[in-house]
Amino acid sequence: MAARYVLSLIAAALIAGILQSFVKEGSCARVLRLLCGLFLMVTALKPLKDLQIPTLEDWTASWNAEAEAAVREGEERYAGEYGAVIRQQLEAYILDKAAQLGLSVQVQLTLTADHLPERVLLTGQATQQQKQAMESVIESDLGIPKEKQQWNGS
Repeated sequence: MAARYVLSLIAAALIAGILQSFVKEGSCARVLRLLCGLFLMVTALKPLKDLQIPTLEDWTASWNAEAEAAVREGEERYAGEYGAVIRQQLEAYILDKAAQLGLSVQVQLTLTADHLPERVLLTGQATQQQKQAMESVIESDLGIPKEKQQWNGS
């Protein structure tokens, strides 16, 4: 593209020079010099009409897109951290209730997309009576039905 531009400038200058060499001094020569000057100026400035300068809207649109992406990333991180904190607190609550019943268990809690308790996996040894008591506590306090409570280890 740049080479083509330079070649067009050189060609325009050569044409202007050749035309001016045929005309003798006088009023006709002045008019021809003016026309050749205009021809060279148009040739030099012609690529500017194709130049695409980004507008302020283009720049702000890219900034807005970047800002929106950063906000989404922040919201996703917040949601992940928020869910992790809720999960930890609910698991600690279940462990505390299990300790009150004399159980030593490990807890894995699954949350919904809205960070509500959905499922629980309890691992450890428990009597049938302790299991039933723990299942009742989990169902009444956390709203996890007995069908979504799983026991491993006993």
